[in-house]
Amino acid sequence: MRRSPMLSTNRKKVGRIASCMLALVASAWAQASSDASQAEQEVWQLEEKYWKYAQSYNLPSYSALWHERFVGWPRAEAAPVGKSKVGAWLQRHKDAGDALQYQLRREAVRHVNGSVVVHYSVTAKWIGKEGTTQTEESRITHTWLKDNGSWKIITGMSAPVEKFAGK
Repeated sequence: MRRSPMLSTNRKKVGRIASCMLALVASAWAQASSDASQAEQEVWQLEEKYWKYAQSYNLPSYSALWHERFVGWPRAEAAPVGKSKVGAWLQRHKDAGDALQYQLRREAVRHVNGSVVVHYSVTAKWIGKEGTTQTEESRITHTWLKDNGSWKIITGMSAPVEKFAGK
C-alpha cells in the first residue's frame, strides 16, 4: 500500500512540533532547576551567616535574618516563640561570657514555590570563662521565605540529636 505524500508531510510536521515542544519543556525544567539550586545555595549561605553572627554575638544581624511574622520552636524554649525571643539563647551565653565553636552538617535543602526548607545538624561547643565546656548536638529545620527581595526565616524547629538504632 502506498502512502500519500500529504500523510508523510503531516508526520514530519508533527515530529518537528513534538521535538520543539520537548526542547522547550527541557529548557524550562533546566531553568527551574537552576533557579532552585541558586535559591538553595543563597539560603544555605544565610544559614552559615546565622552561625557566624551567633558566634560573634552580632544580635542585630542575627535578628535581621528572621521574618517579622516568624514562629518556631527552638530547643532551648518550652514552647514556640516569635521573633522577639529568637536571640534569647544567645543573650544567655553572651551574659555568661561563653565562646562558641561550631560545626555544621548540611542534611537537605529544597526550594519549592518561593520557599526554601533547610535541614541540618550542628555541633556547638560552648567554652566558659573558666575553661569549662558544654557540647550540644542539634537537628535544625528552618523554612525561609523571600520577602521584599530578601530571604527570611519564617518558621523553624530544633531538637537535640538522638542516637538512632539505624545510625
